[in-house]
Amino acid sequence: RICIKLLQELVTSQTEMLDVGTGSGILALVGAKLGAKKTIATDIDPVALKVASENIKRNRLEGIIEVYEGDLLDGPVDSKFNLVVANIITDAILQIAPQLAKVLEPGGIFVASGIIAERYPEVLECLTKQGLAYIKHVCEEGWVGLVVRSGV
Repeated sequence: RICIKLLQELVTSQTEMLDVGTGSGILALVGAKLGAKKTIATDIDPVALKVASENIKRNRLEGIIEVYEGDLLDGPVDSKFNLVVANIITDAILQIAPQLAKVLEPGGIFVASGIIAERYPEVLECLTKQGLAYIKHVCEEGWVGLVVRSGV
């Protein structure tokens, strides 16, 4: 829910989005429905990718959303994006943080959610150490969504 709210504020017709840990594909679908011109959805779980692909087809968004198996550490993504979103557990966010520079355009936005409120300071510190600048965060029922920007 937090990511969807943040995407509503951030997605434009110029958005090229990467959804890391797509699961059912909901955030990729939201990005496409909000007008993103291109979305790549990745996950390490083949079952999740099958479900995401079915949801993308059901919503007739195959021309906008592409699905790939992998993650930022070993995945097939070799493009740069102006928006990267990850609704994954805190430890996974911390693990991919050093790899964000290879997929974020200068000035690109990273939206992270799935962060337990108690671990938010740890995630923010990790991301700022990677050169990402704080923009905002949202708290809801013990969960945090965070928006940061890569350096220009």
